[in-house]
Amino acid sequence: MRFGFDESGDFGIPRGLVTSASAVVAGVAYPDSAEAHLREILSEFAVRVGRQGSEVKGRFLNVDQCMDFIQAVRNQRSLLIEPASLDLTWITDEHAADIPERVCRVLYSKGAKCVHESMRAELELLGRQFRNLSPQQALRVILLSRCINQVARDAVIFVDSTDDDVWADVRFEIDAVQARPNSREARLFRWILLGWLTAWSKVDPWKLIDEIHTSEHSFVKHYESGSVLEFGRLFRDNIFWVDSRQSTAVQLADVSAAITRRAMMDVNNVEGWSDVFAELSACNPRSPEDVLGLITFDDLMPEEVRLKYGTIVRRVASHRTAKRPVHRR
Repeated sequence: MRFGFDESGDFGIPRGLVTSASAVVAGVAYPDSAEAHLREILSEFAVRVGRQGSEVKGRFLNVDQCMDFIQAVRNQRSLLIEPASLDLTWITDEHAADIPERVCRVLYSKGAKCVHESMRAELELLGRQFRNLSPQQALRVILLSRCINQVARDAVIFVDSTDDDVWADVRFEIDAVQARPNSREARLFRWILLGWLTAWSKVDPWKLIDEIHTSEHSFVKHYESGSVLEFGRLFRDNIFWVDSRQSTAVQLADVSAAITRRAMMDVNNVEGWSDVFAELSACNPRSPEDVLGLITFDDLMPEEVRLKYGTIVRRVASHRTAKRPVHRR
């Protein structure tokens, strides 16, 4: 199973009064058997937009080109595309500066409850390392973690897994532009992700369907042990920071992230980006209300910020009424 993640936006906190500022991480998932066909689709698309032999970057595409991209990929039953997004307009410098410290305090409190000294020391080290991240780095880690969580759990349900043992080999590929493979951010991310996935699963458990996820299902065989999901086995050695030029999954995520962010900046569809995003949502099984993957930070985000994306939600809902979603079992 192949996963790819890329971002759009610099996660910088806006200065002054602004009405539109956002950051997006998009994730894609598909079985390895779809890799060659999706690579061919990207190659043909690159020719159509004048980038033959080069990587296509979403930020350079116009509305018509993005519509062309979506038409090329939206009917791939095996392809899942989901964003996680963050509205930055309500986040002040004080909010942002407090995020690394808040996470650090949580890790310290968890460490204090550990029986073994080695685990306590490890959590305290993670806390200190996270506290040393810049606010932008911290926001990026949070958004990427949330995107990985939602895409991976939905892939278990919605990605066509009729291939033999499709979950035997899993790769989570992340664009290495912002976090180099051996950077502090990348090393820290691996451990923080596992901790957050475990914590989130206790509040909102991953769902398996008895009729589908039998003992012979590939995911169950490899990552379930006594009805307990083994997150360490699924993620620990399967996260790769890659050059996007070498990753079909990351390139798909790049274009998807750019489309999502442009839609968030064009909520009234003046330039047509909300329509483009509504088309892209055919590859997203989530409800129209959740299709942006908007992070609210435990409802700290003001309600009026969430409501301003209502036009996108309604456009996606209308689009799905007119066109039956691709993702269905």
